[in-house]
Amino acid sequence: MEATKSEKIVWDGYEIALKRYEAGNYEGALTILLNDDEDGHATPRILALIAAVYFDIEMYRYSIEYWLRYLSLVSSTEYKAKAYNALAACYCRLDMPGPMTYWYEEQLKLCGPTEMDYDYVLMDYYDAVNDAVAPEFYSVDNPPCDKIAWGGSVLIAEGKYEEAMAKLEEIPKDDVRYVDSRLNISACLSVDGEDEKSLEVLEKLIEEKPDSGAANLAYAAYLFDTNRMTEAKYYAEKALEYGLDDEEDMFRLAFILLYFGREDEALKQINECLSFSPYFLKALLLKGELFYNRKRYEEAAEIFKKLYDVTRGTISKYYYNLCISPERDKIEKLDYGVILPKEEAATRFAHVALIIAGGEKIVKAEKKETLTDLADWCLFFPNALQKEFIKTLLMSGTKMRRYFIDKLVCPRIDTETKLVIIEGLTRSGYHKKIGVEMTNAYLTTKIVPADFGVKFENDIFADAYAYAYSKICLFDDRAKELREYAYDMFYYTLDHHTLNKITDKNALAAAMLTKGGYDVMDQSG
Repeated sequence: MEATKSEKIVWDGYEIALKRYEAGNYEGALTILLNDDEDGHATPRILALIAAVYFDIEMYRYSIEYWLRYLSLVSSTEYKAKAYNALAACYCRLDMPGPMTYWYEEQLKLCGPTEMDYDYVLMDYYDAVNDAVAPEFYSVDNPPCDKIAWGGSVLIAEGKYEEAMAKLEEIPKDDVRYVDSRLNISACLSVDGEDEKSLEVLEKLIEEKPDSGAANLAYAAYLFDTNRMTEAKYYAEKALEYGLDDEEDMFRLAFILLYFGREDEALKQINECLSFSPYFLKALLLKGELFYNRKRYEEAAEIFKKLYDVTRGTISKYYYNLCISPERDKIEKLDYGVILPKEEAATRFAHVALIIAGGEKIVKAEKKETLTDLADWCLFFPNALQKEFIKTLLMSGTKMRRYFIDKLVCPRIDTETKLVIIEGLTRSGYHKKIGVEMTNAYLTTKIVPADFGVKFENDIFADAYAYAYSKICLFDDRAKELREYAYDMFYYTLDHHTLNKITDKNALAAAMLTKGGYDVMDQSG
């Protein structure tokens, strides 16, 4: 069959994008590929190439999103194995051993130890997670306490904070991993709600390692967050004096320095951060804001365009348009760390409220581009109207349906928001197969409308609800316990007659009445 003109354009565009990618022109490749995606022409190979570009520029969560979309469209063993291998590599780079192991084992179950594209990333990491590396690997090629530090990081990733702290305590003061281990212990204590003990660990570390840039920065960040600005400035200057090795630390220091008006030093930190990670998005945004505030509008516009080219984000789009607008001087200075100027945020909030109030009539009248910008803002920067806005868009026709279904596999969107999308789809009558990513677990599901006004096989429904809960908590050691809790809670709500219509809870359960998909897995470690 002869290709249509539209298909020919997409094919030619793909070939051009592939050549740009192979030449290292990642932004140029993404411009073509993301245009195709926005136009509804996202074939599996386009999605795979987008995912590959994101992997190469170290935007791993974006890569995961597109590999999951790719996975939802393919059926052959070869293509599924390709996605599993790539997903394992993404989680490997994110230092998340639970989902990394899960996806790699899915690949091995499907096709055995066949050579795959991302094996070079996975082999040593997978063996280390499963404690299959020979002792010589650690003692010869790595610092003496590498295995202890590695084991601690795995336990932290699994949420086993007590065990992680006990292991990290084994690292002696003279080891190169000592500072990192103490900072990790402090972070674990903070997550567990032990803020005073967390602070004690930090303060003692400063006494023990006064010339550590990372230790001084961690203490400066704590003081900054607790509004002890004089002390925060002192320790930030110490961190600047002794230097940093980590890109995230460089960004944090730059942010603190900007608060104190130290723009030149902050810019140096940002540039150093970007020299290690050219697509560190938060650093790019901060640099763009700094240039805008210095009235270097052309340079700021260039940075925001770079951000938009690789993310298609509504925030970078707004700032780019602001930089090239003749009215840009109306906003004299941007507040660092604030997503949007308050005037623009208020305008968007009012627009969202208007759409919610007007419902289907307003949704049909609005341009899809406008709705997408507002939806992007609500999804990635939640506000009080987020839930109602999502449901309004989904229950007012099909204009935004594909957009929201694609976002169900985006790991940058939290689970609660995805449940709102599922509820909106359920309320709109949608009942086809969907793919959903929730806390690093992937589910293939089919929405089955729930109706508690008639006799229903409640055991099946309760099982579905508990199944959903266990999948959401797949990489939590308490998955089995949580599943039993969910089952009990289902019957509690049913007995109290709170499930007599489509609600958040039963929409979730209905959505997870899976036709096929993965078996329930109890995570034991």
